[in-house]
Amino acid sequence: MNPCTVTIIICTCNRADNLAKTLDAIGRLEVPRDLLAELLVVDNASSDSTHDVVRRCTLGNMRVRYLHEPRRGKCNALNTSLAQSGGEIILFTDDDVRPPVGWIEALCRPIAADQADIVKGHVVMSPENRRICDGAANLHWLRDAESDDRGEPVASGSNMAVARRVLGAISGFDPELGPGALGFHDDVLFWEQLVAAGARPCVARGPDSVVEHHFDPRRLERAAMKREAASSGRSIAYFDYHWAHSAPADPTWRILRSYAGLWWARARNPFRCWSSKGIPPAERYQYFKLGYLLQLKREMRRPRNYRLRGVCKIHGTLPQPFPEGAACYPTEPGNGL
Repeated sequence: MNPCTVTIIICTCNRADNLAKTLDAIGRLEVPRDLLAELLVVDNASSDSTHDVVRRCTLGNMRVRYLHEPRRGKCNALNTSLAQSGGEIILFTDDDVRPPVGWIEALCRPIAADQADIVKGHVVMSPENRRICDGAANLHWLRDAESDDRGEPVASGSNMAVARRVLGAISGFDPELGPGALGFHDDVLFWEQLVAAGARPCVARGPDSVVEHHFDPRRLERAAMKREAASSGRSIAYFDYHWAHSAPADPTWRILRSYAGLWWARARNPFRCWSSKGIPPAERYQYFKLGYLLQLKREMRRPRNYRLRGVCKIHGTLPQPFPEGAACYPTEPGNGL
């Protein structure tokens, strides 16, 4: 019986140092005997030493392939990688994530055993970032990006597995979302569309299904948190308008109220406005809300890109095929997928 094949996909842009540490963690993964794994690193037009880091990478547990995607935007890189991957199971993670040694088994076994079509696991903040996180409020907000109100993991491209057999039901990752575009929610839309198309979802359990997120500590600074809050709002506005078809008739009045709410939130904590460490949760919520409403007003000028909870995009920027000029080759000789 031939082993089930798994492709691990990492999309990266200008994070060579962090990527090198993630590749070390991938090299320590245990690959089950009945699975055959490869790693596909997609360089999304990096200008640092990412290419050299991947070219020098030799893993003892799997073959490594390098792919260059010149069009900026993580979703462009993801769609290109899906077109070039060979695995029956696609396992997604990021360049600043450290998976545990049993991660492949934990995420891929439900699919290999035909018990599920898509699997998600938990993402937790690294101990180093947790120590410098400015208070419980910021910790709670960052956790909100990883878990829902029930404590279940939110679909995340940092820790998600998909059976190739269900990918043909949708049009891929939406290039108007995600890093390099609106910022977030590309993985959530991808997951929701697969579920809407009939894919069987599953939540992986146990310590080997939990990955650590070693993000840049500068993400915890005030300016970065303001940008992230607004970007998150913009992304959810796109999702709500185009896919969920939920939007108020005219958000103008709500926008004006949100500006007033932001002014009041800053007036209540005037000294925090000059601090470089984090922002109060009330102020951060107003940046999120303003980002949401302003983007919603922009999107409402456009036709909807999806039918209600549709699985294929009908308007807007569509996923593009693999570009002829992109480079794709293994980093070392040997048998692979």
